[in-house]
Amino acid sequence: MQKISNSKIAVIDDDCSVRGSICRLLTAYGYSVQGFARAEDFLTWENLHSTACVISDVAMSGMDGLALQSCLTKAKLQLPIIFVTAFEDESKKARALSAGACCYLIKPVKADDLLTSIKTALSRGH
Repeated sequence: MQKISNSKIAVIDDDCSVRGSICRLLTAYGYSVQGFARAEDFLTWENLHSTACVISDVAMSGMDGLALQSCLTKAKLQLPIIFVTAFEDESKKARALSAGACCYLIKPVKADDLLTSIKTALSRGH
């Protein structure tokens, strides 16, 4: 897999171990990564507008991933989003994808699947 430096990726997951694992994997592949426990923290991040891709859990306390996607859309921030979730829910998957999500992955996510999804998301640009 090709390394992509200078691509800021936000990882939003309220599960510290999942967030940490994804951040470590992406850092090993040369990505600039910032982790967030809450979607609200991501929305106030000083580098929000230079984010190349968002990886977000769907089910989180506070603002969930689908509400985050809606908030970004309303703010006219067309960031590629990859959703990860432990709960298969076809209606949420359909909603996320119809609203423009790049991918909808089920945990535990395989590293190759996540890296392929990131490549797809980054090729869409923002």
